[in-house]
Order: sequence, then structure tokens, then C-alpha cells
Amino acid sequence: MPTYELAFYYFLTYLPLILLVFFVILVRDKYFKVKEREFYLGLDMTVFEIKTPKEITKTPMAMELVLAALHNTAGESTWFARNFQGKRRVRLSLEIASINGEVKFYIWAPKSFQKVIESAFYSQYPSVQIVEVLDYTKFFGFDPAEQGLFGAEYELTKADPIPIKTYKDFGLDKPGLKPEEVVDPISHILEVMGNIGKGGNMWLQIVIRAQKKDHIVGWLPLLDIFKKRKLKKEVDWRKEAEEIVDKMKRDEEGNIKRIDLNAEKEILDAIVRNISKPSFWTGIRAVYFADAENFDPGNISAMTNIFNTVKSESLNGFKPGFTTSFDYPWNDYKDIRLNKMKKEVFADYKRRKFFRDVKKINPHFFLPFLDKKKKYNKFILSTEELATIYHLPSTVVSAPSFDRAESKRGEAPSNLPF
Repeated sequence: MPTYELAFYYFLTYLPLILLVFFVILVRDKYFKVKEREFYLGLDMTVFEIKTPKEITKTPMAMELVLAALHNTAGESTWFARNFQGKRRVRLSLEIASINGEVKFYIWAPKSFQKVIESAFYSQYPSVQIVEVLDYTKFFGFDPAEQGLFGAEYELTKADPIPIKTYKDFGLDKPGLKPEEVVDPISHILEVMGNIGKGGNMWLQIVIRAQKKDHIVGWLPLLDIFKKRKLKKEVDWRKEAEEIVDKMKRDEEGNIKRIDLNAEKEILDAIVRNISKPSFWTGIRAVYFADAENFDPGNISAMTNIFNTVKSESLNGFKPGFTTSFDYPWNDYKDIRLNKMKKEVFADYKRRKFFRDVKKINPHFFLPFLDKKKKYNKFILSTEELATIYHLPSTVVSAPSFDRAESKRGEAPSNLPF
């Protein structure tokens, strides 16, 4: 029998088995996604406003301890819980919202997580108020015909283990600083968001989920698949940091080189300190929108560069990844695709949607049947890094647009019976 006939015979013989395997994989993936969606829909999510008193002397280290208390890896302990029950780790969203120039701090979380949040904040900030409020995003909609909008999702400029410029680099871990000695990166964020002008809105959200050894970097070799009973290689960011440090210590030939005490040693120390902290999978998104007559394009540049104060040439930083824009005018016809992108980004903000990778179509050529897909840029940040870009500003930080609460949290009456 000729070779091609034999190959065709085997193909027809095993075609039902191939189709069955393909069908099982397809149904399995769809089933797992449905169970995950059912799990999230079953959660009672709510928004808590963090009301800051007029006098607060805590450094960002207090917020780092708050975030450490919120680091929770429970919820998906077994493969059955993950796949067949759709369970996932707690997802939170740390948010700063400027509505008509008035800036407020929020945290989006499951209702069942309220006591955990209150305990974490009150232990470090006894005078703050954690108040459950209506979701501020529910009061707003977006119509491209009447409003302008620009959205951005940020990504790191370097590998995850390399830290950004944190509050410790600004000297904010030292108590008792004089007002003229305080240089707080949160003041720049509040200033940008508070100066958006009349009728404008700028929202910033930092979606976090506790990080475990789930940094998937590629498929395992066939032999390792049978040995480890896993298909993909999972690398903890601490191992990734070890590879970065080892590479910095060696020259091009692989030999140990002498470390420059003024430069490389500082970077190595920063990496070691960073990976020693609890860490979160993180996604950062910001949107600026306003009525057409009030939309100021100048706010777009200010928003995309809102994290420049924590950027370091020798360390890490943030840059816009996905944005609601196209590189060339022929990528879009009459803003059809652009308006669709803006609606999706606005909806994703309201749903606090992250942690899903979508292939990004190359937008350099216009393909009517395709769209410029969003890429959800997720990365790992330590509690120290997160506390740098999201913490309650101390009294010395003067931002006229930031509203501070008049009264402190009430104390318990002294005449209670025991």
C-alpha cells in the first residue's frame, strides 16, 4: 500500500478519537469559565469609602501593614475548588476617584470582607472612618456622542522583582519629619486628579489579588511533564529575582564580576528587600471623561504620566500599556472601533475586570473583521510598592481638592456594664 494511502487510512481511523479529544478540551475550558463566572456573580461586592480625618501623622508604612493584613491566598486550595467550583482568591480594588475635582479614597471588596478591612485599617489608622457607600460608578454612563473619554492600563517598564521608587527611597519611613522635609509621591497623584477642571472625572483603580507561585512562563519539556505531572512551568517571582541577581553578578562570559558599590549593589539590595514582602497580582487602570464641551485633552498627558514620581531609571517604573487610541488614522474608520474600545474600558472599570490575558491584534493594518483587542496588563507588586502609590496622605500633604472628614470615629461609651 502506498505511503499516502496508509497515512490517509490512519487519519480516518483515528479521526473520531482526535475529534473527541478536541471536543473534551473545548467543553472543559468553557465549563471552567462558566463556573468561574458563576462564582464571581455569587459574590456580594460593595464599595467602602475611606474617610480621612484632618489630622493624620502616619507614614506610608501604616498602609503597607494594612495591605499585609489584606493579603489572603485562601479560597482555591484544591484543583476541585478551582476548576469545578470556580473558586478564586479574594479580589480587591484600591481606588481614588476625582468627581468634579473632589478626590476621595475607596476600596471595592466582597461584603463578607468588611470586618477584615475594618480591622486592618483601624489597627493602623484609628481615626479613619470606613463607610459602606453606593458604588460611585453606578451614577455615571458613557455616550461617545456626548462625552469624551480616554482610558489607559499601565504596565511595568522592567521585570516584576525590580521595585519602583518606594516611599522608603523618599525617606517617608522616618517618623517626625518636618513639613518641609516631606516629599510624598501621593501628593502628585492627588494634584493631577484634583485639577481636572469643572465637569471632569478622573478615576484610578488598582485591582489586586494575593500572589502565590502561579507565575506561568511557558510549557515544560515532555519528560518533565511526566515527572512533575504539570503542563506548564510555574515560577515564583522570588526565583525570577534570583535569576536577575545572578545575571547581574556575572559578566558576558558567565564569570563572577566585581559589583559596583555605587550602582549595582543598590539595585541588588532593592530587589532583595522587595521580594521579602508579601506580594499581589496587580492591574492598574485609569479613565478620564467629561462632557464634550468640558473635555480637556491636556488632562490625558497628566493622567498617563501620573506615576512619574515613582519612576527610576536604575530601578522600575510604570508606563501606559493599552490605551484608547490608535497609532495611525487608517486603523479606524469614523472612530467606530475607537468608540467601542472606550465603551469596553469604561465597562471594565465599573466591573473591576482584570487578570485575563487577551491577544492583542497588531493595529498597524486595518482589518475590518478584527478589533484592537485589550491586553489586561497584570504584574506583581509588593506591599511596599503598593503602599507608595496608594496610601492615606498625612496632614502635611496639602491638596485643596482632597476632602478630609471633620470628625473622628466615635469611641465606645465609658458607662457600659461589664
